[in-house]
Amino acid sequence: MSSSASSSFYASMRASVDNTSNATESRVQVNQRALIDKILARYASAGAVYRELLQNSNDAEATTAEICFTTISAATNGKAAANGKTNVVAASSNSKSNTVTQVVYRNNGMPFREEDWDRLKDIAAGNPDPSKVGAFGVGAYTMFSICEEPLVISGKHALCFFWKGDALWTRMADASTHASTINNADNSQWTSFVLPSRDKYGLPNMEEFGEFLCASLTFTKHLKLIRVLVNDVERLCIVKTLVQEPRLIAAPKTSSNTVSSWFSRRNDDAVTSTGLFTLASNSIMEFVYRITVTHTPGSSSRKIGESASTSSLDARYISATATTHIKADMAKRMERVTKKQPPSSLTVQLFLNADGTPPTGKDVSVADRITQSFSPQPGKGRIFIGFRTSQTTGLGAHVAAPFVPTVEREAMDLQDASLRSFNSELLEFAGMLMRFTLEDTMFNMIDAAWQQNKAQRVMMQASLRKEQASTGKASLVKASMSAHQNEAKEDNEFDGDVAAEPASLAGSGIMGFAKFMARGVKKKIVSVVNTVEDMLIDDAAEYLKPIDAAPIFEEEKQAVVLMRAFCPEQSTPDATVGMCIAEGFSKCVPDVPPVLTTSGVVKGNQARLPNKGIESFVEEGVVRRVVYVNAQEYHTVIANVRELQLDDLLHSLYSSTLEKDKLVFFLKWWSKYARADLRGAQNYGLVIKDAVKYFPVDSSTTEAERSAIRLKDILFYVEKGSALSKQGLPLPESAIDPALAKALGESVLTDSSMREWFSPLPIEVWASFVAELPLMSNEDPKDDQLRIDIMCVLCKEYSSRSVTEKITFGSFLASLFGNRKCLSFDDASSSERGSVAVPSDLYIFSAELEAFEAIGTFYKVSDKLKVAGISEDFLLAIGVRKSVSIDFLFASLETLRWSRDPKPLIEYLRSATLTQKDLRKLQQTKYLPSATAGNETFTPSQLFLPNLELRMFPFVRVLQWPSEEELSERSENGAFLMKLGMNTMPSLLTILDYASSQKLDEEARIKVLDFIAARLGPGGIYQAQYTRMDVKTKAGCRILPCVVKKTFGDVSDYMSELHSPLTCYSVPACIDIGVPVLDPALGDRATHFASVFHCPSEPEADVVLERFVQFVDVAQQLQRKGGSDAERKLLSDKIEGQVSVWYQYLSHRASDFGKGALDALRKRDIVSCRANDFIGWFRADQVFFRKDDGQGYSITEELFHIVAFNPFLATLGVKQEASTTDLFQLVLANPQRVLDTLGSEEKYRLLLRRIASNPPFAHVTPVIRDSPFLLAKAAENINGSATPPATKQRNYQLLKASEIYIIDNTFLARMFPVARAPAETDLEEFYSLLGSQFISTAVERKFEIVGRPSKDTNITKTLKERVFARGPLLVSPSMTTRPLVPRAEYILNEKRFEVYEAPSLLAVYALNGIVRRKPTTCFSKPSSAFGIDGNAIYVCKDYDWFDVGYAIGDLIFKRCQLEDAFFISSLLEAPIEQLAARGFPVERILKIESPVRPAARSLAPPTVKPIAPPTAFPIPPASQPTPTMAEIPSTPSDTVSKSKRPYSPNSEQVLKEEMAKSHGEEFDLKSDPPSGGFTEQLSQMFPDIDKDYLLNRLGPDPTMDEVNRFAEELASDNYLRNDSASESGTVASSTTARDQTDDAMNQGSRKGLLRQKLGKAFRSRLPKGLQGSAGGNTISGPAGNDARPHHEHQKPVPHVVDAKSHENLGRMLQNAINSSSQVNIDGFHSHDQQLTSIPQGLDRGETCELVPGHSIKPYSGPRGTGMTANGIRIFSARESMESESFLLTNDGAIESFGVVLERLCGIFGLSRTSVAIFHDPTGGTIAFNAGKAVHCNIRFFYSLFYSKNLQTSKDCYSYWFVTFAHELAHHFVSAHNKEHGFYTESFVSTYLPKLITLLASLGEVDA
Repeated sequence: MSSSASSSFYASMRASVDNTSNATESRVQVNQRALIDKILARYASAGAVYRELLQNSNDAEATTAEICFTTISAATNGKAAANGKTNVVAASSNSKSNTVTQVVYRNNGMPFREEDWDRLKDIAAGNPDPSKVGAFGVGAYTMFSICEEPLVISGKHALCFFWKGDALWTRMADASTHASTINNADNSQWTSFVLPSRDKYGLPNMEEFGEFLCASLTFTKHLKLIRVLVNDVERLCIVKTLVQEPRLIAAPKTSSNTVSSWFSRRNDDAVTSTGLFTLASNSIMEFVYRITVTHTPGSSSRKIGESASTSSLDARYISATATTHIKADMAKRMERVTKKQPPSSLTVQLFLNADGTPPTGKDVSVADRITQSFSPQPGKGRIFIGFRTSQTTGLGAHVAAPFVPTVEREAMDLQDASLRSFNSELLEFAGMLMRFTLEDTMFNMIDAAWQQNKAQRVMMQASLRKEQASTGKASLVKASMSAHQNEAKEDNEFDGDVAAEPASLAGSGIMGFAKFMARGVKKKIVSVVNTVEDMLIDDAAEYLKPIDAAPIFEEEKQAVVLMRAFCPEQSTPDATVGMCIAEGFSKCVPDVPPVLTTSGVVKGNQARLPNKGIESFVEEGVVRRVVYVNAQEYHTVIANVRELQLDDLLHSLYSSTLEKDKLVFFLKWWSKYARADLRGAQNYGLVIKDAVKYFPVDSSTTEAERSAIRLKDILFYVEKGSALSKQGLPLPESAIDPALAKALGESVLTDSSMREWFSPLPIEVWASFVAELPLMSNEDPKDDQLRIDIMCVLCKEYSSRSVTEKITFGSFLASLFGNRKCLSFDDASSSERGSVAVPSDLYIFSAELEAFEAIGTFYKVSDKLKVAGISEDFLLAIGVRKSVSIDFLFASLETLRWSRDPKPLIEYLRSATLTQKDLRKLQQTKYLPSATAGNETFTPSQLFLPNLELRMFPFVRVLQWPSEEELSERSENGAFLMKLGMNTMPSLLTILDYASSQKLDEEARIKVLDFIAARLGPGGIYQAQYTRMDVKTKAGCRILPCVVKKTFGDVSDYMSELHSPLTCYSVPACIDIGVPVLDPALGDRATHFASVFHCPSEPEADVVLERFVQFVDVAQQLQRKGGSDAERKLLSDKIEGQVSVWYQYLSHRASDFGKGALDALRKRDIVSCRANDFIGWFRADQVFFRKDDGQGYSITEELFHIVAFNPFLATLGVKQEASTTDLFQLVLANPQRVLDTLGSEEKYRLLLRRIASNPPFAHVTPVIRDSPFLLAKAAENINGSATPPATKQRNYQLLKASEIYIIDNTFLARMFPVARAPAETDLEEFYSLLGSQFISTAVERKFEIVGRPSKDTNITKTLKERVFARGPLLVSPSMTTRPLVPRAEYILNEKRFEVYEAPSLLAVYALNGIVRRKPTTCFSKPSSAFGIDGNAIYVCKDYDWFDVGYAIGDLIFKRCQLEDAFFISSLLEAPIEQLAARGFPVERILKIESPVRPAARSLAPPTVKPIAPPTAFPIPPASQPTPTMAEIPSTPSDTVSKSKRPYSPNSEQVLKEEMAKSHGEEFDLKSDPPSGGFTEQLSQMFPDIDKDYLLNRLGPDPTMDEVNRFAEELASDNYLRNDSASESGTVASSTTARDQTDDAMNQGSRKGLLRQKLGKAFRSRLPKGLQGSAGGNTISGPAGNDARPHHEHQKPVPHVVDAKSHENLGRMLQNAINSSSQVNIDGFHSHDQQLTSIPQGLDRGETCELVPGHSIKPYSGPRGTGMTANGIRIFSARESMESESFLLTNDGAIESFGVVLERLCGIFGLSRTSVAIFHDPTGGTIAFNAGKAVHCNIRFFYSLFYSKNLQTSKDCYSYWFVTFAHELAHHFVSAHNKEHGFYTESFVSTYLPKLITLLASLGEVDA
């Protein structure tokens, strides 16, 4: 039918349907347009409408489908629009830019049945047939994506969709009269969908559309043909044809035991994880289909010469049946979603690969490209649910199965639990099917063909080797395979080298496959199959990647294509899909998958991958490189094949013998391999060599006669160009054959990898070899020339060596040839001229023997050796003589008269060539005269060379010589005599014995010492002797003059003695401790002697301590002897002076003493303390240091023994000040004595504060609990009057904790006379810890009702209504942090709570037998009216809200305090609007729907008492006027929030009284105006506050709420200070100790108590969102507010508040830096300080208790300025020469440190005048803050950075940056507590960016 006809038919048919009166109309169910639009939005993929229509066609068993496009060109369309025509019926197929106006889709499937029509009209009805894909019933509605009102014709009926507004309707009519117009010939068998375009769209690209349609045909069961027509012209035709009948996949035919028979275990292995699916028996079938595509280009898009094209491709399919075993509950859940029952069995299909050669080149047709897209690409297989989805499998295989899809059918449903289980196990079944198919194909098909063609391959490889041997190069046979060239150009990114690390990818076993699929691999598989030609490499790597000249065989092509299908990628978009497939693939067969090797198909764990050329020597079970490269991931990840290793090579080498060519190739390969695998070469090198066997190179032997040679026996090779390379020279068997060496080449033999195998043949080895040859002893004249050649080689080697080496080498040759007849000589008497003899029987050529002819016959070496170039030096070296024997000379000594003048004899002997034997005889014979011994002669070793200095020693014999000046050690004769053993100097020990003689006078001894000292220095002749002397010998040499001081002697009591160098000392200071010291009278000689004789500078540490203990023992013994007072005083003076000297010396040596020695001293009484005129001795832990004058009061000095400061005593354990533990033990032992010693209650209280701030015990013991050491205020009179004057001095007493009460209720305290704990928070907590009771808990309370109570009065109703309304507010966690009773929220419940009114109420209080009665207005008690958990309160007519608050507090709190009652009464009394205006979250807690309006009636009785001060029970005078509840304004919330509450004198009075209690009498209770009064009183509380800041914050008329908040903020120490105010307490302060103590007390009492009273009463009651250190707008302060947990209904903080808070914090930090002071130019001195009080709420550890003291003084330095070059001051430690010395010798370090500090000052904006450098050689302080000036210890800079050249590193700057932040934080707080940590972190975070910028400029970090 033409396009125009179809358009006309639609118009006429539509008109017929519209005009039919009896047409059947029905409304579409669920037909909203929005619903359909949402459904369409789920179908995001292109072509969704065609996919759904094709799927429906396949379900209808259609075999043919046609898609007919009607188009109109852009030009025609525009013209029609201009003419007002909107319905263009026909368009030319030649027009360009075609626009689709209508699509007609038709198929020849079964016509619609009645139920089909009904489902079409019912959205989401679905298809209940389990064999059909459709499930949701919405796929057909994809027609609306391109058409507004579709028309469906099937059989004899037509259905038209049309819209009524947003509702979709259908109209159905008879179409039999019109069907022939739209359908094909068989009208009844065609179904058509007519889809006019809703929005005009372009004609699809035929190539892309063809690829889509091809994919749609992949797994269709019925649909085999698709035609595409454009304007009635066929453009595409796709046909799917079966070309091979199904083949059953059977068990492998091979009988090899390497194949795992999964067929025999199919029942076990072919079941999914939970048993949902089981493989049906004999159901795995293989099909081959052919896809044929015909493409006809349109006339508008046709290229010149282009015509219709056709292409085909054969596709391989696998199909299997699975039986299902789905439980009933799971089936029910699935049916509810899919609207169909799960199938009892189902079919799973695979499309693994397509065979065929892909076209290449530029002329590839559209049909070719469409055909090739049909085949699954590696790693990009798709999941098909009827048709292709967007989900990939991660493998090169498509999978089709009845998965349950999502609504849009683009993916399977993995969200619903039941569907996820179904789909996951179905994927697992697909993986199992893949594995079975792989096993079958590899073993049954590929392996069978491989074994069958083995003979042909062997012949081809033999031919290639023969050709290679003849040409020297490998012949390449080109081979090609199917390739997708376009795909090869895709991205090929690697996560890593897959081939290089198979184990890391595959894991252990094949289960690594699933892990691989889940890990997110990026690699895309390149689908081009490389040929051998593609893998060519350069010659440099020909050994590590050897060229395999054989082509890729057909079986290998098939295996590669199959294995590439299993090269994995991560499946997308859901990686779970690939993981499930991998799990099924892995579990069904326990063995690893097979691979194709040179031996055939084997399991992966039995195969090996090529690796660095090892494959050249291993023939069996190796995967060819061309196969491996084309399927890397399969071999490494799936089959888990490991690479060839050296173990495999060893196994192969042990079982084979190499030919020469193979051996040469092997050795060349090893030289390359060893570089690539250094560790393997090191571990296996020698083992590999031992395994190699080869046949000898000699070709004269027959095949049968050849015997293998082991390479391990070959050790040497002859270097090219060496003397041994001369032809004809004999070589040992351990040297490599010259022919083989030539084939290998010099580069291989000299390669570093061959050093363990071969080394150059040493001349010594060769010489030893030739020395044993027969020619060296047979005297055969035929061997003369060879002997001469050998001697020439040895002579040449000898001549090339150095003098030292010649001696060694000559001796070696003499030992070899000395007894060999190897030298020729000329014998005139012999008939045959020339004979041989041993070297020692011959003389050199130039020997003059005429003078000795009468003695005997002498022969010279033959002249032939001289002609050959053999030198006389060589001949002399091997034993040839130069002159006659020395024995002859000795026999003639008397005749020649040489005995008195030895000079001629020595000169002759020096010029003669002497053997070792001659020299030994000359050394042992007495033939030399002495100058002092007459005619007696001596051996050379008994004499000395002449030397004038030796004349001083009478025991020295000097050689007789004509002239002493000409005979020296450096002269030739002198050197020769020394060679013979003559001495130059006497031994050191002999001289030392002579020097220690007591007979020597001092002058002679000094000369001898000078003589020795001159030769003991570096290089001196006595240095070695002295060093080797043992300690005992040195100790016996008492040669050094020393002086010793007597103990307790006078100044002049010194003794002179001789001591050995080991027992005297060189430091003069040691003389004061009674040890021998070198005589100072020696002057500079003393220093020189100490240096050369190695005298110790000072005694050893243990010796010093031993002498010190002896000194103390002697001193104590002398004291015990007694005597007169004058004598004892004199002795004390001497002891004190000597002790001072000892302490000073010991301080100098403090660092030398070990811990054990010091611990022993700590147990002894060695510390002397002088009291009056006598000295006592104590242990170090019993004594403390005395403070310097002006350092203020010290409690330690009043209670303990004290001594002047000394570093040694500090090391020993004497402390600067008594610790808390020391004080506590003293107090426990005798508290009354401590109190009497201190003399005042104030001092004792200060002591208790110190103990309470950090209790020195882990738990309270009975001793502590029962000790009466606590200070208590004596009981007052019952009427509360003051203590009488007579007893005022005894106002305080010492009691144990149980006898003291903590006053938390002054009302109760005034009733009962009890001993009171001091009113200080720290002490109260301490007393409570030890057992003191709070008076509120100790007093028993009862209440009495006077009269008959009433229940439902106006007062009770009103009060009960108020309590019920405010109940949630009272127990809300947002309002209080007090611990509530369990189920507090149920107490104030209407069903459990009642209010009664009584005429009068009495409170009865009892304590220790005393009873008091007081009137009250309200109390609470349990009520039996509600059962066991009911409560009631009783009130009087004129009740007080405070009493009501106390009564309710008793019910809901575990312990109700006064501030709790005050807070509850405020919440009950104040109007809701007022609470909201104050910031209480009443609307959120009480859930108020609208603002509270003014009450129209009174909420309380006419007269109600005002809120009384929280320190007493409210019993106001009757005369005081009291406002009623009705008089309290009840304004709307908006009004309250904008106006301030009127000033109330009563409320200010309450605050004043609280402040007065917190501050004592110093707080002035004055009645000032609101602003002025608060300003004045807050100024007194915080004297350093800036006055302008205070006035601006308070304003002209502040409310009490504002004052409370502001006071709380000031109490947290967060306010602007006056510049003139005193500096904050830092670690080291310039104030006195007394000032510091007072400051600490004031801080603890003022800030701590103010924070407690105001903070606890108000801040703890505020909503948590409003609690903060500065009104809620600051960052969580350092006091720990940020530690509170955030409540779930806490309001979020606006970002502007956070930004403002951060800005305020930065400004505060910078202000603190700007307040820094200049460094004190006079230095600084302080003792260790004990912090005695800390702010409330701040904890402190034990290590922070003691603040180290410092004592520094100005250091002038070499410039005299006392500053670095950039102006930073320098200080040294007082009384420390070591500190001065360090600074003098490390000027460079000082300047470098100055640069670092200057740059850090720039970061923080800190002036350099506020920073100083100091040196402390002993302490552990890195830096400290003194008076807001930072001092940094250069010792740490030097040791950590400067000594390591790291002064410019980021580590250095980071270290000192954090140190700066730490010290600047001390501008705010002294102690190391949470507050200090907060400011430290704030400094670091605020200024860190500037540090990074600085480091970037220094090149330490990236900018």
